[in-house]
Amino acid sequence: MKFLGRSKATPPTLWLEIEALQAKNLTESAKNCHPKLIASINGTSQSTCRANNTVSPQWGDTLSLPLDDFGSQVVKLMVWDAHRITSNYLGELRLNVSELFEDRETVSPARWYKLHASKYQHSFVPGHVELAFGLAISKKRTQSLDVSDIRISVPETTLEVSKLKVSDALVLELLEKWRRNTTGVTALPDSQGFYSEDEGEVDILDPKPSSDGSPTFEYRPVSALLLLPFDDGTDMSSYVSSDATSTAELSDCPLSRNHGSTLAVASGKTKRLAKFQRAKARNYELFKTRNVLGVVFVEILLCTDLPPLKSTSASLRFDMDPFVVVSFGKKTFRTSWRNHTLNPIFNERLAFEIMLSERDYDVTFSVLDKDRFSFHDDVGVITVPLNDLVEIPSDLSENSRPTSDKVSVIDDSTHVSFRKSTVLKKKTITHQSVDTAHFKTLALKLELKQAKYAEKYRPELKVRTRFLHYDELRRQFWMKLLAQYDMNKDGHFDFMELTVFLESIGSTLSDETIESFYAKHGKSLPNGDTLGFEEIVDSLEELVYAGLKSENHIINIDKCPVCGKARMAQSADMDIVTHVAICASKDWSIVDKLLFSRYASVNQATRKWYSKALIKLTYGKYVLGGKNSGNILVQDRATGIILEEKMSMYVRLGIRLLYNKFDKADTKRVRRSLKSLSIKQGAKFDSLNSAKDISSFIKFHKLDLTDCLNQDPEAYATFNEFFYRALKPGARPVTSPEEPRIVVSPADCRSCTFDSISAATEIWIKGRNFSVEKLMAGHFPELLLKLQNCAIGIFRLAPQDYHRFHSPVEGVIGEIKEISGDYYTVNPMAIRSELDVFGENVRCLVPIHTKDFSTVLYIAIGAMMVGSSVFTVSEGQTVKKGDEIGYFKFGGSTILTLFEPKYFQFDLDLVQNSSQSIETLVRVGQSIGHSPSVPESTLSKRDIKKMTHDERLTLFRTITGGDYAHVNTLSWESQQVDEDALDMDEDALDMDEDALDMDEDALDVDDDSESG
Repeated sequence: MKFLGRSKATPPTLWLEIEALQAKNLTESAKNCHPKLIASINGTSQSTCRANNTVSPQWGDTLSLPLDDFGSQVVKLMVWDAHRITSNYLGELRLNVSELFEDRETVSPARWYKLHASKYQHSFVPGHVELAFGLAISKKRTQSLDVSDIRISVPETTLEVSKLKVSDALVLELLEKWRRNTTGVTALPDSQGFYSEDEGEVDILDPKPSSDGSPTFEYRPVSALLLLPFDDGTDMSSYVSSDATSTAELSDCPLSRNHGSTLAVASGKTKRLAKFQRAKARNYELFKTRNVLGVVFVEILLCTDLPPLKSTSASLRFDMDPFVVVSFGKKTFRTSWRNHTLNPIFNERLAFEIMLSERDYDVTFSVLDKDRFSFHDDVGVITVPLNDLVEIPSDLSENSRPTSDKVSVIDDSTHVSFRKSTVLKKKTITHQSVDTAHFKTLALKLELKQAKYAEKYRPELKVRTRFLHYDELRRQFWMKLLAQYDMNKDGHFDFMELTVFLESIGSTLSDETIESFYAKHGKSLPNGDTLGFEEIVDSLEELVYAGLKSENHIINIDKCPVCGKARMAQSADMDIVTHVAICASKDWSIVDKLLFSRYASVNQATRKWYSKALIKLTYGKYVLGGKNSGNILVQDRATGIILEEKMSMYVRLGIRLLYNKFDKADTKRVRRSLKSLSIKQGAKFDSLNSAKDISSFIKFHKLDLTDCLNQDPEAYATFNEFFYRALKPGARPVTSPEEPRIVVSPADCRSCTFDSISAATEIWIKGRNFSVEKLMAGHFPELLLKLQNCAIGIFRLAPQDYHRFHSPVEGVIGEIKEISGDYYTVNPMAIRSELDVFGENVRCLVPIHTKDFSTVLYIAIGAMMVGSSVFTVSEGQTVKKGDEIGYFKFGGSTILTLFEPKYFQFDLDLVQNSSQSIETLVRVGQSIGHSPSVPESTLSKRDIKKMTHDERLTLFRTITGGDYAHVNTLSWESQQVDEDALDMDEDALDMDEDALDMDEDALDVDDDSESG
């Protein structure tokens, strides 16, 4: 391909002028999107300047291309998201130049054109571009579009192109000559909206003989590609970029061939600065009832009588540098370590919220010995029921005693501290008497990891705890704020004072609402009556419980009134009441140092510094989710424990190479290979010979067949028959079966739920072109309008799960639509990549018409090595909650459920986990949401300490996927893939070493990976 300015050939006579004016809706998110347009014809190309951080660029550039007397008549205009190293495809447009000037006109006025994709790129393209065309007869553009006659008005965006300044006859003569010497071709996409597959080359039509015997070519009208919103009276305001400047700025901006407009080249902020500004803009708010029970404060005081572990150093009699790790649900804390001591003094505190769904969870305290080079040594551990910590007895009566015999309440008002002298290098221990009336002091008896020390040593961990109820905290918060704004110090507010107070804290309450405060308490505004603090707090509390519309706020402040700090981006620090309670706790806490939950799991809190090197061979940063996260954390809903779903190093590396940033998976060869692999593996597991693989599958995943209808593995004729095995009746009880307004889980799976599509794409679904429109692929257009920003549930099935899927609601099955597609993996690492897995994979749409939720869209998505989705229901059939809808043959797969948000709410614990990118383990029949007209269903909890050993092992294996004897062990399905079934060239997965490009700061791994 040649570029202008590089060829020394004689300039051609006729030139095509392209005014690239603007585009709209090129992709879903404007973040880090820098679009530019490239026009090319017969090997010559030219591009606009890049527009920064926008999905609706306004280029205003003029491109000039020579019309050579050979080749094709089609001009190709491609839009790319241009970055320094790579570019992302945003769509293209192909137009026949001859058709643009069919009516003996030398100017084609500005029109909107819809972008399409080529079969080679094979992606969803939502964008449109506005272009105008003209002809010139010299390289110096003696014939051009008169820029002064172009008028852009917002919002109509109407363009008028002036008449040409030179002889039209000469231009038309040259155009006819060019037409005779070039080839007519088709420039329309096929029925599926894709251009020809041959890497952008158009398909030449078969010539048809004319009356004189010379070949002629038929042209299909270019009007089929046009989008003319201003011809039908449609408002154009939605087509104008949200970051566009004023009309005056736009009209004064010159159009240049080589330079973009001022709008297009407006400099953007750096990623770090932009992230900081977005975080700073997040204010403290008070949300509608968050189901918070309260805040627990724990002071880690000291530990006594630790065992002297054997030291590898000849100069030390023992080795013990202890530190404490505390975990509760998703929160994990770690103290600092103490150097060479058997009786360490920590004096560090932590605080965390307790949600209603966590009230039966346990708190685990682990004491470890820090080693500099080898792995940290487990010293002792104790798991304490939360009720033993949060009870604050007024006296040490018998009924306040803890339920565990390893936890004892002690009456100890002595505070022990130490101070290390920097001069004398000595440690001074002091004892002082403190007021512990509001605390509960506990002695926790640690269970030693090494049994040989149990006879001689009795280590104990001493802690102090305090629990503050959330409702009381909120009332105290209101009272403190009111006292600060009470200018008269009389404890009363008149209407004006109350209005000023509420405006000062960012409230958007109307005057009518404030007047209602007085009316409820029998006060008269004309008489100048006032409200007391208690009356104001009662009125505000009523509003909190009643809830406000999303655009209204009771309080919305940018800084904490206690510490004066902005909230920044701390996802766990979203509630002003909790934040103020923790800030204010320094006034009554006995110890000063406050710990924060910065760890994804206990294993991560105990990791070694050199573990980072191992992750270079795998994938990503060890955090709670995130786009580049290599860990998959799953919380069991019944017990609250969080475990990591294990993947072998090879699987992690393969997913990283295919899906992370480099679009290696989005190529024709890889898509064909994955499809071939899935089909062949499906056929293999449907064969009678596959029955021999059942035993190895059971052994690898340690499956428990107790709930199966047929528990004999030899009774299944094929592997797939075993894979979609049925369960005994009653094995999966349905929550509230007589209440149709309670929605249940459709499968045994790992779930992520979001109240809106925007929340899902912000946190979990990172596919570049993901949208509900693409997901539905043009089906059910009337339903699409209702589901644009719907509530979405993602239910991922792993190979070890029960693979029949069920109805989450009561209703009638609608028309089932099958959509062909690809076979990408549904592993969360792929979902959090730029590839739109859900929109590209093969899937089936099942609308369920309900009484309470309108129409629920149920989508069964196939995945890599999934043979097929089989439905056991038909259109018009009535189903109840928990009724079977179908099953997946072998492989991991996913169910999506889409609800109209005005009819449905997901359970809070699921939404809260999903906001932190943690999947929740749920089973068929468990409640996942409800209609706003009924309260959330309460799930019974299980105490993991009361579970049998086999039950605990089954739970661990369900989450992790089986036992890995070694971190490099291949998954069972990987071991079953025949070499001849792969059918892919090595260069389909070929990557340069530079492609890894991993930041060392982003590398973490857990101890399980270290053991490998």
